[in-house]
Amino acid sequence: MLFRLLRNLLSLCLLLVLLTVAKAALAPAGTVISNTGTGTYVDSASGLSVRLTSNTVNTTITVLEALTLTANQTLLVANGASFALSHTLTNTGNALTSYRITSGVVAGSAFAPLGVQVIQDTNSNGRVDAGEPVISATGVISLAPGQSVNLLLMAQAPATSTPGQTAQLVISAASLVQGVSASNTDTVTLTTGAAIVTTLA
Repeated sequence: MLFRLLRNLLSLCLLLVLLTVAKAALAPAGTVISNTGTGTYVDSASGLSVRLTSNTVNTTITVLEALTLTANQTLLVANGASFALSHTLTNTGNALTSYRITSGVVAGSAFAPLGVQVIQDTNSNGRVDAGEPVISATGVISLAPGQSVNLLLMAQAPATSTPGQTAQLVISAASLVQGVSASNTDTVTLTTGAAIVTTLA
């Protein structure tokens, strides 16, 4: 009886460890999670109920940096027209994290968009508005867990490019401490029309 109870108690301890790990995925960094297992049995000799308690498992949650960056897009744009592509960066980790934002034209593109830069879309309307901050080439954005920021990848199509040519632009974010990164690649195609058509990929 006692051996069986001890074996069950050991199994319970292992289950507590697994539960601790599961809780850790949701808990902020620095949180201490404690779990203790208990079991009871009746002593056949005395007829008394005996209670056993396992050692307490204490786990301190460490910093886990993570992120999502959405989404790849395709765009039709006329020669000489300016355009802005909307992206959303979200801190999916468990601690305040700083991300370095970079952007550029992918090598091998048929034309080179001009003045590529990243704008923080503070009012989340998908357009570049007066006063919205430009994120420099070495710019950093800090986000609390669960917090998001809207970014606009802005550029201009050359006036002399050939309709039908395609260019790809990339926007990337990387955490400063653990180096976790994500990127989106946007495809821009020149058209003879005046309309700008954006499609999420």
